[in-house]
Amino acid sequence: MKLAIGVFAMDLDGFVADVQRSRRSRPRNILLYGFVAAVLVFFYIPIATQVLFSFTESRFLSWPIQSFSTRWFSELLADRDFWRASSNSALLAICATLFATLLGIGGDLSARIAADLCRGRDPQGRCAPPTGPPGRTGLIPCRC
Repeated sequence: MKLAIGVFAMDLDGFVADVQRSRRSRPRNILLYGFVAAVLVFFYIPIATQVLFSFTESRFLSWPIQSFSTRWFSELLADRDFWRASSNSALLAICATLFATLLGIGGDLSARIAADLCRGRDPQGRCAPPTGPPGRTGLIPCRC
């Protein structure tokens, strides 16, 4: 039995078989989820620790934290070097985004032009330039 919703179609028989197969491999799934949780904890605990220690009033890090303060944030926002570095980072991010966008547009246009030039000799469009695997790039090349 097939279920169609908009442009998506799903084979319900295959879905039921997948659910039954996943129930048989429940211990493996529990192990996998446990491993993923351990990796995420390993990644996020240092970030949480840094955020927690950013509110300490002491100049040196010690546990337990004696008193909390936002003094470091006011000093950071008053620092000219911080604002200069932030503006440089923002400018660099904007320039890199514009460059990547223009490069992508140019690549797409050149691929389309090459495909149009090639289509007259090869009706199936087999000599069109490769655009990479669709799964990796998120694009599905049209060979119409």
